[in-house]
Amino acid sequence: MGSNRIKQIVFRTMGGGNIGYGHYYRCISLAHALNRTGNVKIDFIINKELERSVVYLSFDYIICNDFEEDIPLIEDMRPDTVVFDSYLASNSYLERLSELAKLAIFDDNNDIYDSTIPDIIINGNIHANDLEYKKRVDGIYLLGTDYLVMKQEYWNSLVKSNNHCGESPFSVTNDQLNILITTGGSDQYGISLKMIESLLKISYEKKVIVGPSYEDNLITKLKNIEKENSAVKLIHKPDSLKKYIKNSDVVITAGGSTVYEVLSQNKFPIIFSLADNQDMICSKLKDKGISYIGKYPDIKYTSLLDEVEKAYDMKNNNKSKKFSFDITIDGNGALRIADRILKLL
Repeated sequence: MGSNRIKQIVFRTMGGGNIGYGHYYRCISLAHALNRTGNVKIDFIINKELERSVVYLSFDYIICNDFEEDIPLIEDMRPDTVVFDSYLASNSYLERLSELAKLAIFDDNNDIYDSTIPDIIINGNIHANDLEYKKRVDGIYLLGTDYLVMKQEYWNSLVKSNNHCGESPFSVTNDQLNILITTGGSDQYGISLKMIESLLKISYEKKVIVGPSYEDNLITKLKNIEKENSAVKLIHKPDSLKKYIKNSDVVITAGGSTVYEVLSQNKFPIIFSLADNQDMICSKLKDKGISYIGKYPDIKYTSLLDEVEKAYDMKNNNKSKKFSFDITIDGNGALRIADRILKLL
């Protein structure tokens, strides 16, 4: 086939209140990176709940709620590449995709799929190189934070997390801390509420990100606290977290994609785990000195005050190196992956 022929690339992913939105957002970011060449046609196949929940869909898409039903759809699209991102399929499904096109998959923990089936394995997590992927001779394995897919707003902005020379990572110069709490697009366990309640004793400003799948009952409870406490502010369904992260000193977040955004901006993360697929990230980051308060349902809310005070001490002691995390996040993983996929074609 001629090198100037427009390449057809299909993204298959799912998302929603129970699944989360991380799979979708990193697919969107990679799609934008691929689209920069101007020589690709990109389509998405997503589930109905994801269509209802996301703020926008910037590419053509088809709705399909069942993986087994989407094979004929993909076959009719005659793609050059399929990019797959979900924990909910099977090896037999991936094998069928690999018969239709070059197959690239996001794989975070090497615990679900046979890593010899895809042509490309993508894992931008900090623990990726510790996983013992079974490799095929012609396979491409894009592992580690050089291949971390972040949103476009983080591209081309090299930052070393918690500066190695011991400088304070905090931008605020007064005696206050700005605290940001985010649980992702949903909060089915009411974790954000419990965290706010645990931090009401301190006067620091506390912002809570209210995701698109927060239940009305939880939002009402959070609003009641906001009305009674001037230091509590709710941020409803923001298009981006970056400006809120940049204006915070401490960010309390699950051990998913958001923690990398926090690190990229030299902020102090306090992390927790919501699911098994976040455990490896949390373990690795904990080994790097990042504050970890446990896994649901055993999150140690009572330890939040101590962890926040650690952040306060660090902010006011620029010579402290205790929390120098030695993690480099440059934001350009999507561009590197897009280059490798297009070279494969």
